[in-house]
Amino acid sequence: MPDRSKSACYLLGPTLLTGHNIITADAVIDPTTAEWIVNLHFANDDFVAKVAGPYVGRQIAIVLNGVVESAPTINQGITGQDVTISGQYDEATAKRIASSLAPPSAHSSDTTTLDPRRALLETFSARCAKVAPRLGFGSLVTGTSDIRAADARAALKRASNAIPAVLATIDGQQLLALCEFRSTSTSVTPTSVCPDGSRVDVRPLILYTVDAHLNASQLPDVQYLFPQPSGATGNPLADPCRVSSP
Repeated sequence: MPDRSKSACYLLGPTLLTGHNIITADAVIDPTTAEWIVNLHFANDDFVAKVAGPYVGRQIAIVLNGVVESAPTINQGITGQDVTISGQYDEATAKRIASSLAPPSAHSSDTTTLDPRRALLETFSARCAKVAPRLGFGSLVTGTSDIRAADARAALKRASNAIPAVLATIDGQQLLALCEFRSTSTSVTPTSVCPDGSRVDVRPLILYTVDAHLNASQLPDVQYLFPQPSGATGNPLADPCRVSSP
């Protein structure tokens, strides 16, 4: 049978287990890898008894509608009734697999699943915290968001900065952690005097993108992140007087 990308074929043995005993199948983002996965919950211990136990160290195929969706190697020590299917899925593929594997009753019931956006930001926050000491910021992470690789490269081009090698080869649609670090170059927070006479503290932020392999690439100042609309002056994200409260 072919794999999902039709780039390889698998010679398969007999069916070890069907999906008849699956109770739930949910497409979620793995908070560790920030990739889409499918979590299955079985009604009994058939997966352990028929697959995970007898086939430790061997490769099995997870087949759906005549396509090998994943072909993992069984690790030792798998227990319980929960199984995860992974394979660098995008959101649409993961949801299609989950919908096909879920029992009919699950499609009409209300279920509570992990908010993908929240899981993604939690993962990205962990990335920022891991790289902060290595970059010399200690624990000075002031914020976390996400940015597409293409948008990060565009910001560097607008600032006439070179694009780091680790950022140049990434798929433009891939989401990266956007980490905000507070500068440690000065112990005094600079102050800006606004046109109305008010004073606003300015946090000197330094921005980095961080990928799943913890490769960090420094970005230019925040005003370069987003292109300016025609005729616009200044950037509210870079102007403390415009973003401050009266």
